[in-house]
Amino acid sequence: MVEFFIITPIGLEKLALDELQLKLSMLNIQDFKTKELKGGIQLETEDIQLGLNLNYFLKIPTRILLRVKEQKCRDLPKLFKIMKRIDWKHYLRQENIQFIISASKSRLINTKRIEETAIDAISAYFNANRISKKVLLENIPDQQIYLRFHEDLLTISLDTSGSPLYERSTHIYRGKAGIRENFCSACLSFLIKDQVINNSQLIDPMCGSGTFLKEASSFFKENRKDFAFVKWNLELKPLSITLENRWNFTNIKGIEIDPKVVANKDPELNIEQGDFYNLKDFETPTIIIINPPYGKRIKIKDPNTFFIKLIEKCKSLNNLISFGIIIPTPYSFNIPCKRRLKFNQNSIKVEFLVF
Repeated sequence: MVEFFIITPIGLEKLALDELQLKLSMLNIQDFKTKELKGGIQLETEDIQLGLNLNYFLKIPTRILLRVKEQKCRDLPKLFKIMKRIDWKHYLRQENIQFIISASKSRLINTKRIEETAIDAISAYFNANRISKKVLLENIPDQQIYLRFHEDLLTISLDTSGSPLYERSTHIYRGKAGIRENFCSACLSFLIKDQVINNSQLIDPMCGSGTFLKEASSFFKENRKDFAFVKWNLELKPLSITLENRWNFTNIKGIEIDPKVVANKDPELNIEQGDFYNLKDFETPTIIIINPPYGKRIKIKDPNTFFIKLIEKCKSLNNLISFGIIIPTPYSFNIPCKRRLKFNQNSIKVEFLVF
């Protein structure tokens, strides 16, 4: 069995697991095991390419690690031996390595000496096992290797993703209070869960540059970017998989008050200039999602009143199936709602409230 660890923002682990299981079932894959852990999902499978290819499909996680080795390690000489014995030539086509090291309740706690030992071990490996010039690649980003020491147990993992998975949007112009792509997908999944959305539309009436709109339209589409594993010295089959769009909205639309953002919008997105408070009853069943200003980058005179007014405006609209709104926790605690999701958005503790 091959083991992967799918890193996920704290608080979003259950949603990430739901997404993983849904998309594996859509791929008709059954021979796997999953386990929800703090900060991520553990996946065991017989197929290494399956775990690698999840980079193309998963929207909520941050990155995917391949577990290379797990072994007791209490001193630096042992670390050197373990690192040198790994057959790195199957993965690496480069010698530029970045180490991500964490140590807790371990006899090895000096991260600088750990890194020096790991560098020496990989150098010694490549001195004995030269990378063929046919496969050696230059001018590519450093390969990240994760070394985790916990109670003298060493876990060595290879980053398969490269840049974080949420870095998938190219906005020409961003608003002042943007939200990360994987948080958008998590909120959308949480909002849409168990709802019948046939013949309904999705509207973000404070859409900024339209990240919610992009994530809603691409949740089942392939992530198009270069991943670290593509540069590995592995023989992989070309990817040829298409997922059915389960979020088949009749319309995905954004409204933004800032004319600069609208003027520089992505031409593929349906965004028009307007004021949220001028919204009128909908002609078709509608779901609303909002990431309003929190009062940090865009000042708000009375946050309590501001958020309550947003909620009351949504509740006043006819033909609304449901709506979700992100509110900082100091103001969200006492607001009754159907469901709530806690997470950190740009180091601000927030809750996504569903009504």
